[in-house]
Amino acid sequence: MKWYILFFFIIGYLSMRPAACPQPIKFYTDCGQERTASAANQFCQVHQMTLVNLTNGTSLTSDIALLNTTFKENNCTGYFWFSAGSQTGLPSSVNSLDNLLASLITGVLDNTLCLIPFLCPTTTTPASVANAFTICTRSTQQNVIQKCSEQVQRLDIQQFRFSEQSLLAGVLDTFPARSLMTCSGLCSSNNTCVGMSFKNGICILYM
Repeated sequence: MKWYILFFFIIGYLSMRPAACPQPIKFYTDCGQERTASAANQFCQVHQMTLVNLTNGTSLTSDIALLNTTFKENNCTGYFWFSAGSQTGLPSSVNSLDNLLASLITGVLDNTLCLIPFLCPTTTTPASVANAFTICTRSTQQNVIQKCSEQVQRLDIQQFRFSEQSLLAGVLDTFPARSLMTCSGLCSSNNTCVGMSFKNGICILYM
């Protein structure tokens, strides 16, 4: 009899333990919709993030490497907007990240950016970019209940666990809600939502 009790206790414990859940990366990439530079900057601000800034610094090489990996994972092609130093709304091609990194490190903006016309060879100067996709830098949000994907046997069923922690995220939406269950249900049904918080009747979904 005791073995049965111990067995059910272990099964119950395993079902309640928090699932290991990877942190979102520092960049939120929206390559599904192209925007003007101004609209991309505004999009990031609305969601309490900032347009990706690739100013020469200690994290520049790792940031470029992370972007390269992210672009490949999301099948992103084309141009994206970024900032460098005090300049914002700069375009660069996904396929020119190595050239971009070299330009930012040396401080010489070559034909990857073509911000200085006489430094851009006329034969390789790309057409001016009016629209490109958006990359925002997430900030650290405190006390977020992170949505973690749960493995289930049936492929047509998706379940999630939630665990509270600090999280790199932007704000997807904020609205009044009646309960934490309502808030978590809305996060579960939204693929963009990586977590949520609920306090004083206000639900915040994070992206």
